Formats: sequence, C-alpha cells, structure tokens
Amino acid sequence: MKSLFARIFLWFWITGTITLLASVSVIVFEHHAVRPSSPLILEDTSRFFGTTVADVLEESGREAAKIYLLELSKNTRMEGCLFDEEARPLVGERCAEVQDQARLVSAAGDNKPLGEGERVENALGIQSASKRNYIFVSQAATGSRLSPTYELGTLALRALVAVVASGVVCLLLARYLTRPILRLRTATQRVAAGQLDARVEGGVARNGDDLAGLACDFNSMADQIQALVTSQRQLLYDISHELRSPLARINVALDTLRSRSASEPLLVRIETDLRQLNEMIGRILTVAKLETNSGLASFAPVSLMPLIESIAYDADFEAQERETRVQVVEGDEAMVNGDPGLLRSAIENVVRNAVRFTAPGTSVEIRFRVRNTGEQPRARLSVRDYGPGVAEEDLRNIFKPFYRVTDSGSRNTEGVGLGLAITDKIIRLHGGTTSATNMEKGGLQVEIELPIAASDIRDVAAIPEVLPAEK
Repeated sequence: MKSLFARIFLWFWITGTITLLASVSVIVFEHHAVRPSSPLILEDTSRFFGTTVADVLEESGREAAKIYLLELSKNTRMEGCLFDEEARPLVGERCAEVQDQARLVSAAGDNKPLGEGERVENALGIQSASKRNYIFVSQAATGSRLSPTYELGTLALRALVAVVASGVVCLLLARYLTRPILRLRTATQRVAAGQLDARVEGGVARNGDDLAGLACDFNSMADQIQALVTSQRQLLYDISHELRSPLARINVALDTLRSRSASEPLLVRIETDLRQLNEMIGRILTVAKLETNSGLASFAPVSLMPLIESIAYDADFEAQERETRVQVVEGDEAMVNGDPGLLRSAIENVVRNAVRFTAPGTSVEIRFRVRNTGEQPRARLSVRDYGPGVAEEDLRNIFKPFYRVTDSGSRNTEGVGLGLAITDKIIRLHGGTTSATNMEKGGLQVEIELPIAASDIRDVAAIPEVLPAEK
C-alpha cells in the first residue's frame, strides 16, 4: 500500500478496533462469581428482591412481576421464583426445579440453608406490604455458569457503532495529518512540470510544526529556482536580441562587399554562416518567448487537417530535391483550440526534421487520427521517416533545447537542436504531448497529441479507438 493517508488511517483504525474488542471481551467473559462474604448478605438481598416481587405482583399483576424478575436476572445475574405459602408457583422461570426447596420452607416454616456449587441457592419466607405470606427462592450463578450482563445482540450493535465511530475519527485524524504532505506533493509536481510559480498554499506554512517548516523551506527553494531560471531565460533573450543589431550591420557590410566583388567565394561562405546564425538566433528568441508564455496569442478554433495538408505540400516540394516524398497517408477532420501560427511552426519542424533524415527514395508518412478512449477525445498526429533512427537513450532528450545526438552513425548533425524543442514547448502550451519512437523496420516516428476542441467533441464521440499504425 503506497498511500500514506491509507496507511495512517488503517493503522489508527485497526489499533482502535483491537483495543475496543479487547475491552468488550473483558466485559463479556470476566467471571464475577457471586460469593458473598456472609450468608446473611445473600439472605438480606434475596428478602429485599422477594418482597419487591410480591408487592409488584399484588399491585400490577403477574405480567409486571415477570418483567421485574427478567430485569433482575439480566442486571444482577440472580434468578428468582415466587411461591405462595403452600409452595405453589406464582411467577418466575424454572420454578419446578426449585419447588422442593419451597416445599421445605413451607413445611418447616424456616429458611432453607445456603447451597454451594455451580449455583448459590436461597429459599425463604417473606411477607408483602399487605401482610400476605410468600416463599421466594433465589439462585445466583457462580464460576463457569455465570451469564453475561448484556445480551449478545445489544453488545454486538454497540461494538459496531463504536467501530464505525472510531473509523470516522481515525479518518479525520489521518486526513488532518496527511493534508499538508499532499499539498506539498502537489506543489512539487507542479514545479516539476514547469510551473515555477507553484507554492505550498493554505495554512500549512503557518502552523508552526515540522511540516510547516518543510513547506517554508520548499517555498524558499522554489523562489530561488524561479529567480534563477527567470534570470537565465531573460539573459538568453537579451543576448539573442542584442545580437540582432551587429548581425544586421554585418549583413549590410556584406552586401556592400558583394557589390564590389561578387565572385569572391569567401563572401558566399560568410553569407551562408550569417544566414544560419540569423536562423539560430530567431529560434533562440522563439524558445525564450515560449518559456515565458509571451509568445502565445489568443487561442481560436483551428482545423488541423487543412493545416497538415498545406505543410505536407510545401515540404514535399522541397523533399523532391533530396529524392524523397512527403505523403499524408491517413487523415481525419478535427478542430483544436490554439494559435494557428504556432501550431504550424510546431508541425512543420517535425516534418522538415523527418525530410532531413529519411533515406533517399523513401517517403515521410503523415497520419492524423482522432482517438476516442471514453474520456476527452484527442487528435494524434504521427510523422514517420525511414532514416537511421535515434539511440534509445537519446529518445527522451531530443525535445530538450540544444540537445543533439552525438552518435554520427545514427543521425546527421545538421541544425542546432532547437526545432523539436520548440515543437515540444508549443504543444505543451496547447495542452498536448510529444513523443518519439524507433520503428521496428527502421526510422523514427514522432507523435503529437492535442485535445479536441470542446465544440467538436460531439462530432467525434462515435468514432471508435483507432489501432496504432503498423511498425
């Protein structure tokens, strides 16, 4: 059991239940043998109860006297039977068993001495308030014949109520103890997901206990991390932005030199490097904007299929120079909420990356499907190439900024490692996910999943789950 809340709750409840059951067992099975210190004590007790039974019989009738004897048996572990002065039974249970003792008292006119054994017996003549004579025979259980004070049904009901009540108390106590930990865990998960402004909220950090100290330490750590990351992002943005000005001046100087010496090969090389540098700086600025969410425009419904077809058409035109093709082999209609420009950039980065690495004579295959798994339907776009693939240990890192595969035997080293990173950030800003998988027959498949727009869910509710494409 991995849940801390469940473990604390169950341990509290089990401990309370065991304690309760042990207490009940002691009450039920404790043998209080009735062994009076003097015969006179039992005789006086029997005389009092016998006189009371006789008075109840005369005043309220036989049924009331019977109820009184039942309550007497249940509460004092003493059974009694009332006879008239001729030893005829009037009220009580099992009177036939003790009628001989009543006859002895009636014949002798004296009390029957105490009898010792599994039951202590006493028979004596009594007189009611109306001066009528009766004989009362009492029996008190002793040793193993002792009967419980309470009925088992009543005792079981009380035990059940107590167990349930202890469960509620333990539930509240466990929730009180684990709530700060769960809030701390939630804040940690949010920070790990990139929400650096997440903090432990509520009164957790103000309780003054150890957990409050831990929450304060976490908030302090999160403040420092946010400050460091924010300054690093701002520095990256500022440097990239400031590099634009000298690069622009270099381009102007290059144009001037080209007008004087158009055939100089070094100028061609400088122009190529400047173009790549401008592209890299532009991508760095894009990453910096996406990190701070400043690159997001207002979301609007976007139809993905026309967007994908447009990207595939442009990429196919460029791919023909590499003797490859780009084909949309499967497509569904779906709407998502997003920024059309950012979504186009994200998908285009994946497609152009696949064109760059696929082998000559092969095609880059694009599949766009709607997955309906019973929850919110999601649109899944997969782009597959037939290149060398990526080492398994690099699959999780290719979406990180500036990460480049070091094994030159698996992928070429063109680019600066920002295209897939930009794609991943754009897709996550739209509530989606990205992943990459090596295919069994060679090549890499990049998948993008995006949630379907709420207005479009009713149109895809009847679409069954589509099986993954064959590898």
